[in-house]
Amino acid sequence: TVRTLQEQTPESEKDNISQALDKWFDHVNRKFPLPEGQPRPLYLVAAAGGGIRAAYWPALLLSHLEERVIETRRASFAEHTFAMSGVSGGALGEIEFTALIAVGPTDKPLPSRVQWLLDKDFLSADLAKMCFCDLLQRFIPFPVGGWDRARSLEDAWAAAWDASERPLDGNPLNRSIDSFYRQAESRDVALPAL
Repeated sequence: TVRTLQEQTPESEKDNISQALDKWFDHVNRKFPLPEGQPRPLYLVAAAGGGIRAAYWPALLLSHLEERVIETRRASFAEHTFAMSGVSGGALGEIEFTALIAVGPTDKPLPSRVQWLLDKDFLSADLAKMCFCDLLQRFIPFPVGGWDRARSLEDAWAAAWDASERPLDGNPLNRSIDSFYRQAESRDVALPAL
């Protein structure tokens, strides 16, 4: 069962690729002006799957890149990244990084926030459901939503956020991805397209 949220962005409000690229380009040109003739960097990120290790690596690498670019160039790697694509754990790492950028800076460095979020036990509840609930589900002819292993994994990711970050407007992993973009836009930050 796919978990759904009440909030949805109407199709008429979504940008196509050309509109999104133009909007991104206008934003970075306004916020990070370059000398005449200097090319504007545009980054694309792809992350492979492979579980929590695959989530940890891109999130940590992206957070270090963001910190380094902010320190050395007074710019933003995240805002110069137009799009991110990921599979499985890699997608989770990209989403965690994007959520941290959307929420904004805190007193802790970005890489340590990534480590705190992804250095948790995400599999215990999932494995327990696999061993017990999946077995029982074989004998019950209708699905029991609370026994869904995917839901327990999603809940574990959200619980890690609740234990580490307390943004004023709630846990970003329990909201739609569109809410990341609205929150970042209110702070004049451009997020990569996920």
